[in-house]
Amino acid sequence: THTPLRRARRRRRPPLRLAIATMAPTLPLLLLSLSLTLTLTPTHAHARAHAAAADTDPTVWEISTRPWLYAMAQKYGRDGGGGGLSEGGMMRLKDVPLSEWQAIAADGMRVVWLMGVWELGAFGLNHDKTTPSLLSAYRAELPSFSLPDVIGSPYAIVNYTVNESEIGSDDDLAAVRATLNSLGMLLMLDMVPNHMAVDSVLASTCGAKCFITKPTSGSFPDGWWITRGDTTFAFGRDPYDGAWTDTLQLNYWSPDTVAAMTAVLMKVANQADMVRCDMAMLALNDVIARTWGGVMSANGVQRPSSEFWATAIAAVKQQHPSFRLMAEAYNYGITTPPEKQKLQQLGFDYVYDKTVLDLLKANNLDNLRAYIGGSSQAFYSHTAHFVENHDEPRAAAVLGGQQAAFAGSVIASTLPGLKLYYFGQFDGLTARLDVHLRRATSQPANATLHAEYTKLMSVISDPVFHTGTWTYIPVSKAGSGWRLAAWRWGSESESESESESES
Repeated sequence: THTPLRRARRRRRPPLRLAIATMAPTLPLLLLSLSLTLTLTPTHAHARAHAAAADTDPTVWEISTRPWLYAMAQKYGRDGGGGGLSEGGMMRLKDVPLSEWQAIAADGMRVVWLMGVWELGAFGLNHDKTTPSLLSAYRAELPSFSLPDVIGSPYAIVNYTVNESEIGSDDDLAAVRATLNSLGMLLMLDMVPNHMAVDSVLASTCGAKCFITKPTSGSFPDGWWITRGDTTFAFGRDPYDGAWTDTLQLNYWSPDTVAAMTAVLMKVANQADMVRCDMAMLALNDVIARTWGGVMSANGVQRPSSEFWATAIAAVKQQHPSFRLMAEAYNYGITTPPEKQKLQQLGFDYVYDKTVLDLLKANNLDNLRAYIGGSSQAFYSHTAHFVENHDEPRAAAVLGGQQAAFAGSVIASTLPGLKLYYFGQFDGLTARLDVHLRRATSQPANATLHAEYTKLMSVISDPVFHTGTWTYIPVSKAGSGWRLAAWRWGSESESESESESES
């Protein structure tokens, strides 16, 4: 509830009330009721507050760039933008009509994350077209799959330059950024800190100085390694999963790697307004020690006294103070404090908080209330919430349908922090898009649902959701209270300043 303004001279608008009910598989009824009493008169001060709020707790629209450009080519035809198509049958970034960017802005987005724009290589593409387990996964996700649909993982990066064969050039990207900025939006790009492609430029120029290599002594699993020329490199991996066999593992205990990847982060900051750092916790020293400690010891590599992220973020922020960083991160329980909080302390502006989505999928409202009520606004303000993204199944497929997914999105959208949405989410799509493929199973868009999302975006664009005070409200379980979760946003200082401007 938006705190009512105290001054009686104000003209009032009718309260806006939004209620969503959904039947969950293991709960008789999950009812989320959101009541927003908006009593602000739309003065110039209010318009300025809306503009300022856009830079706080932003709304982010994730686009899987190459599949989206493929869809643009299908939508507008071969010569849709006047420049023809790329090798993969995609419209080039520079040819995307202005109306497409305007539509994203109209949906209430303040940041566009172009996921997967960087240069990829032949090794990764061949890997993704010939690995039996991947081919089986493609067929499961896309029954009509054929080999031309395989475009390669965007997380096996050869070099941090725009993928010219499929997307365009660095200049094209700069033009898109200028367009987004002119529409009041920011551009977010990726950084993948843990690893690079087997055939990456850095592997050939820096080699064993930047990547983990196999020790000459000791016993380590055979599946961890790949020999390239005279050097046997480690595949990228995390503490618990098997090797990612299209990548090489970077060595953050090497000053050469710290320098090289700080330069990469700086390059991204030169080209974008924000960055999303993939699996950022894997570059923490404690996590590296758990994952690679035995190898590091056998190679005589000493643990550094400082964290890579502290060094790199400080360097970037010095040159780009307004640049913001979002970390994909999960708590392994290896670091103190836990990984997500540690990354916040090291300078990340936002860190994934997937726990909310996990609790929504578990359909246990008690656990969801306990988690949400157990954390402060100070913590949430540096988190990112979502119900789907490129790593997750479509929300409508796993949360019990389109309306249940929308209810979950209301929860994620009204917590403090960054709000992340995935292209196709507002249309209620259920077919998952594999990151290796250029398309998913075609489905019709639900225009009515899209309108509901647009209304939600309009509601949360109010400055109170970005600069106000968030408070969790415990609800008695008596009567129907057991099925309610509640929190409140209020902004008394904003109310006073607007009243003064009207005096």
